[in-house]
Amino acid sequence: MTFVEQRDRALALMAETPVPFIRYAPPMHRLLWRFGVEVRPPHFGGLWPATLQMALVSLVFARQFSQMMDLPWVVAAAGLALLYTVGLPDGYRGEVDGLGLPTWEELDERDIHLRPGSIFKLSGPTRAS
Repeated sequence: MTFVEQRDRALALMAETPVPFIRYAPPMHRLLWRFGVEVRPPHFGGLWPATLQMALVSLVFARQFSQMMDLPWVVAAAGLALLYTVGLPDGYRGEVDGLGLPTWEELDERDIHLRPGSIFKLSGPTRAS
């Protein structure tokens, strides 16, 4: 199974849960997917991918945050990354455990029954050639 097929299967599985779309397919992930970066959906990723992604987000906001708090921007970025790292993965892990979701590797192996019509497609409609 290719990464895109596995990602679409994971997102279709998440669509059947009460978790909001913005939570299992955040804007940063959708942007990376559009650029062809193979990053797992947050509920199927680990601690380090979440840390690196939040560090990137932190760099964007670090300058404004550092000016508000009168700190060097590097300290502000590190603080924001640490804050995100502590909070987000634990929240995702709690949802994964509570919903009984399979691991990323099990998506390929397990026979997962999806509701008809629940297949998620990230790409838009294709034009007929």
